[in-house]
Amino acid sequence: MAEILNDQFVPVLIDSELMPETDRRLRRFMEEMNGNAGWPVNVVLTPEGHPLFALGYLDEPAFFERLKTILEHWNQRRGELSEAARNAVTELEAGPSSSAESVSPDTFIEAFVQQAQRLADTQNGGFSRGAKFPHESAIQALIALRQHEANTPLADFLEVTLDTMASGALRDAVNGGFFRYTDDQQWRYPHYEKMLLTQASLARVYIEAGLLLSKPHWVAIGVDTVRFAHSAFRREDGLYATSLAAMGHEGREGSPYLWTLSELEKVLSASELASLDNHFGDEAQLHLPRALGQQSVDALLKLRQARKGQRLMRDDKVLYGWNGLMLSALVYAAPFEPELGKAADDLAAKLIGLPFAESATIRSARGLGQLTDLVFLAQGLSHWASARGHATAREHATEWLRLAHHDFY
Repeated sequence: MAEILNDQFVPVLIDSELMPETDRRLRRFMEEMNGNAGWPVNVVLTPEGHPLFALGYLDEPAFFERLKTILEHWNQRRGELSEAARNAVTELEAGPSSSAESVSPDTFIEAFVQQAQRLADTQNGGFSRGAKFPHESAIQALIALRQHEANTPLADFLEVTLDTMASGALRDAVNGGFFRYTDDQQWRYPHYEKMLLTQASLARVYIEAGLLLSKPHWVAIGVDTVRFAHSAFRREDGLYATSLAAMGHEGREGSPYLWTLSELEKVLSASELASLDNHFGDEAQLHLPRALGQQSVDALLKLRQARKGQRLMRDDKVLYGWNGLMLSALVYAAPFEPELGKAADDLAAKLIGLPFAESATIRSARGLGQLTDLVFLAQGLSHWASARGHATAREHATEWLRLAHHDFY
């Protein structure tokens, strides 16, 4: 495998978090070619950089055979395939035609609600009938609508979604925080990666919704999520890392979070073990403990203590936009835990210190800037400025929005 890759191809690894636009373009090509797209995205490009073939996950023998087939086609039909790849790029870049007419806010909101109603899983919560991502932005939009109208469409769906995400396996009941997504529609089998984006966004969602709908347990979940993110993602320089890996150091997915029955029995009494929903986390019959009620709290605390100090593999790169989201989450949690207010002050000082440079320097120290990076920075600084009455932070937030308008409008 290494021989064919190194001799016949130029392997390039794209970090989708540093280059999200490149990732989106390649995934769109994969979807057009294969009818679906996900991760991993393996795309074979021509020497000119035009996408030619797209491959999803394949085991090593199948991947090797597919590479050999691609090489055979390329060697026999290079000119034809190069032209087809160029034409495919032209079609993708053209995209669907769009109207230049402006859309009123009411029309936009109506279109959003209609789409949300079509995608909503009213029984299990969340959107889609397959793998479930939290879709934090859509949930925040529903909360915003609920603030203005008590009987807004999908009001019940919003509550079902927040309850099922918190009680299902998307949330790590032992260690805190939320996993990236689940592979099923009932929120039972998570992909064990944890993203700063997910923690910061869902923390704000739960605190905001809890205050709006008088659900103190939602507020507690939000604050606990911020507490977890502050502990697990904060780097020595005061900024926050991007993600925690799904695998442990031994290379098995979910190992930091799954337990054998004998491991559980060593830590918990029989009654404590019975108080947990220990559904099987994978085919090896490893358990992912879930709470069944208030009686589970002591058991979960014991399990957390038993694995306290375990080292998780962490992607330590800094995405400034995600740090802006984390600043917002810290501000929302600060009234309930003063230590998190101090953390917000420290992070705000770091973000205020960022130079007003071109957007290419703003995603991270190594990547290209995106519109969301500037908006999330501005949002975080604006939230902190409102909480602290800090004029300079508000000026910086305004400047980031001005730069966003200049660079992307």
